[in-house]
Amino acid sequence: MGSQSRLLFRNTDGQVYRTSESASGISWFVNNMRLVNKDAKHIERFLAEYNFDGQSTPQGAGLVVVDMMENTILDYQDVTGVGFLEGILIAADARDLIQISSGDPTLAEHIELAYQVVQEGTKETEGADEYKCVRFREFLEAGRGSIGTRGRDKSEISDYQIKGKSLYQIHQDLSSLEKPIRCNLNMDPFEVIIYKSHTLEGAREMQQKMGELGFQFSADELKDWNTWKRHYCREE
Repeated sequence: MGSQSRLLFRNTDGQVYRTSESASGISWFVNNMRLVNKDAKHIERFLAEYNFDGQSTPQGAGLVVVDMMENTILDYQDVTGVGFLEGILIAADARDLIQISSGDPTLAEHIELAYQVVQEGTKETEGADEYKCVRFREFLEAGRGSIGTRGRDKSEISDYQIKGKSLYQIHQDLSSLEKPIRCNLNMDPFEVIIYKSHTLEGAREMQQKMGELGFQFSADELKDWNTWKRHYCREE
């Protein structure tokens, strides 16, 4: 099925952009305080750096829709989280930043600096938000991040107490494989609606919701939706 999904973006002026993107690319654009804040520079960077083509249909692992007009995000794919970040991936990004700077991943000071990295020579975090650990810290600082531990069936089983813990302590907990941790993101004003990926039910509900939001499908797109449902979906 591939590790890419279709990403569909409708701007505030009604213009629709379609691209195919990797898990990291989708996570950067969507799971970002800059999208939540409708930061014009974030949108401009997305429009400048991505290649746009394709149709308003699932591709690869599925489809993500970001609708700036109706403040809605639809998620029908299984390659990356939408509205949350996995703790193990946050911690891995921090370790990558430490290695890039030739730091020591065992030192608390170097670990905390990784979460607070800013673009060299500036006071802005422009570019640093490509790292999940930086975006995670930004959501926490904005009071928009809550953490829960998860069981092996991926159900959330308890709340994680952030208060009083340093970034170093949180990083150590995020690195745990025994108690997987997920950071849930408050995406308000966006409503995040998640559909079961690769299911007929999810595909039908996603397509119906897109219609309710005002997205229109061409004859070719309707054909591609039907092809997706026949070949890439399972009954639930």
